Amino acid sequence: MSLRDLASSPLLYILLAGLVFVVFVVAARFVAQQVAEALRRRGLRDNVVVVGSRVVTVALIVIGALFAFGIAVHSDNVTILGIVAAVVITSFGAQDILKDYVSGYYILLE
Repeated sequence: MSLRDLASSPLLYILLAGLVFVVFVVAARFVAQQVAEALRRRGLRDNVVVVGSRVVTVALIVIGALFAFGIAVHSDNVTILGIVAAVVITSFGAQDILKDYVSGYYILLE
């Protein structure tokens, strides 16, 4: 097998995708620790710190999986479509949280 055959081999792209995913997992752990420390410095409760760090970890791992899948199948469209879907799903979740937050203020003011 020559170097040219190896460069065009799907195995190379799959290995590269695995490496990208591992880098995202390691980065997710590091960033989650930084987020947890920042939330603790703000004096937030422990359960909020845990939820915040887990959300960051899951988000980065999902983004890493989408990038890795896009690399493995040689398509940027898969990555872009996955990120758009993740943003849409997240926006629906954030909408509910903000609605509950505003409703809570209305209840407190009454």
